[in-house]
Amino acid sequence: ALKHKDNSKSTSTDTARSTASLVHWQQILRTSDGYEQFVCFLEKEFAVENILFLTEYMQVKQVLMQREDIKVVIEQELDLTFKLNLPQSAPLSLIARGVLQCVDLKSERVSKPLIEATHKLFMKYVHPYEAVLQVNVSSRTRHRLITIFAALERKAHEDKDDNAIIEMVMCPMESAAVEISSLLQHSAQRFKQSAVFLELTKHNSKLTANIS
Repeated sequence: ALKHKDNSKSTSTDTARSTASLVHWQQILRTSDGYEQFVCFLEKEFAVENILFLTEYMQVKQVLMQREDIKVVIEQELDLTFKLNLPQSAPLSLIARGVLQCVDLKSERVSKPLIEATHKLFMKYVHPYEAVLQVNVSSRTRHRLITIFAALERKAHEDKDDNAIIEMVMCPMESAAVEISSLLQHSAQRFKQSAVFLELTKHNSKLTANIS
């Protein structure tokens, strides 16, 4: 007698892959498991610095925007709308904590802690010779940041108000974040084809919650 091939397993896998392909890469990061597994995947791709940079930059930005006046400047006046929804379990980086201390004191200027925080990000991820986790931003963006922080070291900002400093450092940092985000899209496409990600979508409804 002829044996009928059981296609249920392959059909189930195909369905899971189809569902996974619809998940936007940033949705992966919204859950603790998704974030952790994507970081592990990027380590294997030797590209973990990309997600670490975006995480620390986004945390600095989110801390700044806890002050309503700064939020208006960043989102409305400068139109810096890049967002990354990190899981609540993600610990606040030491760099972002330095900004938080000043933001909590609403009467304080943010210029000094903002410059210190973004300079640390620059030295850690962007500086052409010193960055230990150098990200692959465009030469134009890298040169722009080099020029800005060289000027800041010469105290060229002392006559500028907070809004001018925010524009000076956050605009090029945002450009760097957008560029790295674009690179991560390619990594995420490969991640979404992995068995690990298929398991995540099966057991975590948050990843597929917005898929109709």
